[in-house]
Amino acid sequence: MVEKAQARAESENPIRIMPRSTRSTEGNKTGSWRYLRPRYEEKTAPCSAACPAGEDIGKVEMLTSQGLFKEAWETILRENPFPGVCGRVCFHPCEGSCNRGEFDDPIAIRAVERFLADTAERYDLKPLLERLPARPEKIAVAGAGPSGLAAAWFLTQLGYACDVFEASPEAGGILRWGIPLYRLPLAALQHEIARIEAQGVRIHTGRPVTPGFLRDLETSYSAVYLAAATAGRRRSACPARNWTGWATGSRSSSGSAGGRRRTSGECPSSSAGGTRPSTWRAASSGWAARP
Repeated sequence: MVEKAQARAESENPIRIMPRSTRSTEGNKTGSWRYLRPRYEEKTAPCSAACPAGEDIGKVEMLTSQGLFKEAWETILRENPFPGVCGRVCFHPCEGSCNRGEFDDPIAIRAVERFLADTAERYDLKPLLERLPARPEKIAVAGAGPSGLAAAWFLTQLGYACDVFEASPEAGGILRWGIPLYRLPLAALQHEIARIEAQGVRIHTGRPVTPGFLRDLETSYSAVYLAAATAGRRRSACPARNWTGWATGSRSSSGSAGGRRRTSGECPSSSAGGTRPSTWRAASSGWAARP
């Protein structure tokens, strides 16, 4: 009876064994911090923070590594409607901030973006992006350069109907007229613009925006986004600027992109595309300087 009562008491009130140290605890580096817990902070990856377009580069790289190329391409399109353009001409500050560079070499982020854009073009992929319900307001965009086209792209995603008015005969702005074809092929740019038009954006070329035209827009549009680029050029300090046939780099680029024939003695004053080979190619193709 006594043993049963003792067993029942032990089961109802089990003995709690507590560890005890028989030596000094100086070697156990504990203190007030043992009651603290780590604090987690959501921070932007340095590559994404350095990206002018604010792309989610970490997610793009993760999806690409998993073979989800379409999903990675769509992730770029949520922040940047020109992956094919930026994959060729972007100066990629993201790679300079890449953490991988501290280990061996930074990830070739720009090359990955170009690969995704070319893959989407090759297989004629269509983006499936979230789009808000249509709104009654209409927005007019003045200028079909990268700023105007990007504004129309995102406004369309928000449900607004957009009309883009461009004074030049072709859309693209500086992408079309200021970047050499060997840096940005025309087919790549046209594919990007076609995708924007496929979202419902209407582009009207040969329509310069004048003060009178702006007044007429007030009756048909709820707002006007001005994305007209400046046509001004920096005046060169080179004495050759007074030569007959002097032409700036932007003029030579726009002329060649538009199919304009070079005039005799015409010489571009600066390289186009940001690389010296463009000057060599221009010189070898007949743009020789003549005093």
